[in-house]
Amino acid sequence: MVVSNLTTALKLVAAISAFSAAITFGFDLRAKDLGGIPHRMLLPSAIGLLLFSLVASVVNYTMTRSDAAQNITAHVKTGDIYAPGGTITITGVKIEQGDSEEERERKIATARSLLTNEIVFNLRSLDSRIGLAHAAAGQDEFGAQLRAGMRNVAPVVAEINANAYAQLLSQQAAASLRQAFASAPLRVDLTDFIRQLVTTANAPPARVQELYKQLQEAAYRSDVVLETLDAGARKPDALAAQRLSLSVRGLELQSSLAFLYALRVLDAIPGKKPQLDTLQILRRPRSIDAGLAEVARGLAELLREKTAFDAELAQARDAELTRGIADLQEKLTIQPTDKWNEVVGKAVSLRQLGRVQDAEQAFVKYEEMFAATDPPARLYATIAQAFTRQAGELHVQGGVYLFQVNDGAAAAAAGLRLGDIITRYGLFAVTNPNGLTEAMTKHARDPTVPLHVLRYREDTKRFDRLSMHVPTGNLGAGFMPI
Repeated sequence: MVVSNLTTALKLVAAISAFSAAITFGFDLRAKDLGGIPHRMLLPSAIGLLLFSLVASVVNYTMTRSDAAQNITAHVKTGDIYAPGGTITITGVKIEQGDSEEERERKIATARSLLTNEIVFNLRSLDSRIGLAHAAAGQDEFGAQLRAGMRNVAPVVAEINANAYAQLLSQQAAASLRQAFASAPLRVDLTDFIRQLVTTANAPPARVQELYKQLQEAAYRSDVVLETLDAGARKPDALAAQRLSLSVRGLELQSSLAFLYALRVLDAIPGKKPQLDTLQILRRPRSIDAGLAEVARGLAELLREKTAFDAELAQARDAELTRGIADLQEKLTIQPTDKWNEVVGKAVSLRQLGRVQDAEQAFVKYEEMFAATDPPARLYATIAQAFTRQAGELHVQGGVYLFQVNDGAAAAAAGLRLGDIITRYGLFAVTNPNGLTEAMTKHARDPTVPLHVLRYREDTKRFDRLSMHVPTGNLGAGFMPI
């Protein structure tokens, strides 16, 4: 109270001094005397008043900060607030050999209060996180009503928008929960300051160490909930809600376990016990042993559900893989209505998937479908089958087939023939016509470029490797994939 009165008086003096200085400056500017003060003394008087006002303000600020620091210390002693290690250092709670009995008692009381407050702080954060996680995993009643209404009015639109709405909802929930968890932080590091509090408070160190292990596990479970929400936002699926529910239950059970270990520590600290009635979810059980047994049953049940869920997830993935393979097989099956480029594309895809025999059969189909109307198709099919069988030992993934070479053009002049396969143009390996076009563009400023070619020999059924130089630009040849 005394400090408060003094600071009020100092504020008043500073204000009056500043006001008086302003008036004095005013009279000085008008070159008039002020009362009994001569004009020549007005400026020094105004400066003096301003300096006095500044000093009064500095003293007021210092006394206010000092009073606030004393209030913090007083509150720490009574256990009303948590004081971080920066406010009260290890030295402030460490019992020294020369401490008086009164000083020892003060340090013990302070350490017990700080340790209790630290534990309660974490319990409140855990309690908040459980509620927040449940809220994030709760049913979206508005979304359910919206989807039901859309199914009645426009079933097709409802089906299309279902995943988009679920993804938007998960993104919002993930961002909100991450921000909410940040507002309920967990302090899980067993720092030197906390260890000193344990020693001074005569708390059981083994129990405290186990408590902090459980708190660290709870922090990890919080991260799992956030990661599960993020995964659901990136790729919503039918099992996302169940996956999230399991992760939230894991957080709740782990938090309950940490809560029980915290009770064991708090019960071992002498003095007034903290009020935990404000906790909404975490409640003291009949006995700690009974609570531990209940959590153990919950964890065992969660493990069984998690195992069943993993099996269901694996089954769903296998079914999805089977559907994908069936869909791919359907897409790669040659149809009588396929055009030539579609048949070639399917054959090349089959070879790239390692299905060499299927790729060969696809090229056989190509000959059967198009040789009657396009005689060069027979030569292409023959070379393509041989290329498919030997691509591995040739160390190539594809190439560009010359189905036409114009007389007198650059390709013919360089020695290229019908049926040759270009595998490299200048600095770039080429596996299809688009790649060849890109390589030509990149070498457009060069006068000539080296060319690597595979040439099929009918007598050996093998390919010869050839190298030649060709002028850049249009080769005067027709290209197709192989």
